Amino acid sequence: MNIELYKCFHAIIDNGTVSKAAEALFKTQPTVTKSIQKLEKQLGIKLFDRDGYRLILTQAGKSIELQTRNLSSMQLELTQTIQSLQDGYKPNLSIVLDRIIPFRLLAPIISKYSQEYPTSNLYIHTKLLDEGYRMVELSEADLGLVAMEKIGGNLLTQVVGSIDVANVVSTRAPKEFWNTMPQAVLSDMNELGASSNVIENNCYYIRDLEQKIVLIKSGICWGRVPVCMVKSELESGLLNIADVPGVTKHQEVPLIVVSKGENSTENIKFLRESISAELSYIISSL
Repeated sequence: MNIELYKCFHAIIDNGTVSKAAEALFKTQPTVTKSIQKLEKQLGIKLFDRDGYRLILTQAGKSIELQTRNLSSMQLELTQTIQSLQDGYKPNLSIVLDRIIPFRLLAPIISKYSQEYPTSNLYIHTKLLDEGYRMVELSEADLGLVAMEKIGGNLLTQVVGSIDVANVVSTRAPKEFWNTMPQAVLSDMNELGASSNVIENNCYYIRDLEQKIVLIKSGICWGRVPVCMVKSELESGLLNIADVPGVTKHQEVPLIVVSKGENSTENIKFLRESISAELSYIISSL
């Protein structure tokens, strides 16, 4: 399939005349005319009717227009994929982050990656606890940054830092009610709402860390969040560290980079090494 013939076909549709199509493609008019004639011969159908200087799509031409519109972009994508594989990096890279990790910690590293590999598509997923580890283990993600106390399995792992997680509560909430307040918990549940369990297990299930903090600030619940995300609120007195029975006030949770390791492409290595080298500094500067 000659993509150049279809480029001429679409250029005439978009510009109305052979001369304007030739100008848009930086080709001569005879070249564009011959391309259309060649395409009609290959397909065995007439694509255009002439109306003066303008070419009007036939019904057959209309039938194939939409189906062929993506050919150019598909060819470009295929060319980029082949080139990237030849250059030793993966064109579509998938990473997974633990939902408790503030995304802003990774923003400088991802920006650096985008500058180094501008044609690589980066897909970012967020999961909870060991779900991110499992995604890498099942090859559903190329690289993971997980927050876990213990980790096993056969993946390549490296502790790259830790994040201080603390129990926080709004100063709006009277201290005598802390023990009976619901807890805000990150969850994959679709709905936000209090459970109907006994009060010790009463929780608000929330999908997003930012939403969790907003709910805690409102004073209707307490929750465990990264201290770096509520540092100013703690300093100003809007939030307090909550002394909840049976729950550690502060906990340094290890941040671990996980990947399969074997046959890693250059961009996977680059991203893994960037996280390893820079994440601790970024956290300490917050």
